[in-house]
Amino acid sequence: LKKLSEMPLDFWVHAELRGLDPKLPCGTLETAAVNRALAVAVEAVKPDMTPEELAAIEKTWREYGLQTNANWIRTKIAPHNFTAVISSGTLWAAKYFGDKEAEATALYGLKYYLDNCFETDGSYQEGASYFTYPVTNLVNAALVMTPEQVQEYFGRSYLKDSMSWRLYG
Repeated sequence: LKKLSEMPLDFWVHAELRGLDPKLPCGTLETAAVNRALAVAVEAVKPDMTPEELAAIEKTWREYGLQTNANWIRTKIAPHNFTAVISSGTLWAAKYFGDKEAEATALYGLKYYLDNCFETDGSYQEGASYFTYPVTNLVNAALVMTPEQVQEYFGRSYLKDSMSWRLYG
């Protein structure tokens, strides 16, 4: 984790693959995966870290991980699987930090995805091969949501009808 805290912004947002706008850096899929992994890993190793090590990883993670994913949701959100993945990773990091603004941004992204990517019959606009990846990330998001949030976001979504589409579509 110490090494990760020393990595530059272009590493965190995978600039070589995704590009980098230094005025408004946006993390995408890879950053979201790091956010989710760190939410678990940092919590697990906190007792073994010095206060300085913890402060260093949290500072870098918040700025280069959490905020860059939140930037993507605020400025580049679109009706495809990136939105589910990035919103989930952002939610995990927001919950770790207790960042209510970032949490609201992540929940906005999840709602946008659920409202815009499933048809009334539960079918998924990107097709069956792209279905599993975002839905797995939705499950990951639900793990850190309150029961009321799960009901609010998933209970009214056409996602609930997607199993029939997957089986018979």
